[in-house]
Amino acid sequence: MSGKRYVDGSCEIVCFGRRATVHDRRFDRYYSVGAEELAEQSIPWRSVAPAVPNWALGLFFVSLSVFVCMDATWFFRQPRVRPDFGSSIAMLAFIIANLAVHEAAHIGAMRVCGRKPSRVGLKLNYYVLPAVYVRMNQVLLLSPAERVFCHTAGIWINAATALWFVFYCPTGPGGDARRYIGCSFILMIMLNLMPILNSDGQKALMVIIDHPEARRRVDFDRVAVAVKVISICFLVILFARLLFPRR
Repeated sequence: MSGKRYVDGSCEIVCFGRRATVHDRRFDRYYSVGAEELAEQSIPWRSVAPAVPNWALGLFFVSLSVFVCMDATWFFRQPRVRPDFGSSIAMLAFIIANLAVHEAAHIGAMRVCGRKPSRVGLKLNYYVLPAVYVRMNQVLLLSPAERVFCHTAGIWINAATALWFVFYCPTGPGGDARRYIGCSFILMIMLNLMPILNSDGQKALMVIIDHPEARRRVDFDRVAVAVKVISICFLVILFARLLFPRR
């Protein structure tokens, strides 16, 4: 999808489809407006094309779907594993390391699209777990497909990493620790796909349904509400799978 762009010393406006994003460069603020609101303005637009070709985006989204399906299939086939202390520490270290890789994928995706993150830093998730975070304000200036690409790049690299467990994790008793790490890791991937709790999945969904992003809670349309309900049900199934695994 091609769009149009205007930029000067104080602002940048990018318009794709029915929605435009205005970037106030002086205060680094972003505003979402309808394209019709700008139609009456005499703005000297310039045509802009997405930096990533459609075939590459299509390959990315297809491979992401395949990776996630393979990971989920392996996850639901695993027997119950009782972790020991060493396994829990190894699982925690593995997930923290992959969180850094996850955020690096977001940065790489934005660079591929010709943008850069607004801020990169460290934080404590739930005031306990150290993690890297990436603030991607400039993603709002990309085409819808590129925005979904940037939001899901971290999931893609995590799902690809999890394929190691799918193909190489031992099936005997000696592989219990690695199966526990793999199941915990894939569970986090699937949770991040759920359109809840400001996850990557929720951000991608808001782009797909053309819902404006906002800092405060807003009423979702029916599609978003339906997907959210389905996701919560799936979340219940996932936790039930961990609490009451098949024998």
